[in-house]
Amino acid sequence: MERNEHKLGLVGSFNLNELRQHLSNNGYKTEVDMTLGILSVPENEYYEVKTILADRQISYMDNVAVEYELTKNYTEDKDGNRISEDTFIVPESWLREYWGKYKDVLPTKAESFADFLDLYAPQEDGQMIFDAACFDGVVIADGMSGR
Repeated sequence: MERNEHKLGLVGSFNLNELRQHLSNNGYKTEVDMTLGILSVPENEYYEVKTILADRQISYMDNVAVEYELTKNYTEDKDGNRISEDTFIVPESWLREYWGKYKDVLPTKAESFADFLDLYAPQEDGQMIFDAACFDGVVIADGMSGR
């Protein structure tokens, strides 16, 4: 992880946007992944955030490991439909660090890590990121998957 933090995976039915707003309005540096429902909580806020979650009766899983499955390339049929993808899995912490260091040389240009994930183009970015992940020894899984 880039900083000493805890990943809390939120569970259950609650208003995630309201929680994010509450944390932000009260000066917390905790990041909220609105897609995955995961809080990245700095060490110095950990116990306070856990208390906030308990007060709101929000259940969570502590120290969740976030991983990303990325496509490095894909095969299309004669009609342009994807028929298989060559994918790999890397830890979020490594991918964030890699993007932070190399965002200016990656083909996909993005203002933020979240934007990068939205704009990620396998045919342009995939092999470059895969090669770096292999070099760093962080590839969790690598393989071809059919659609």
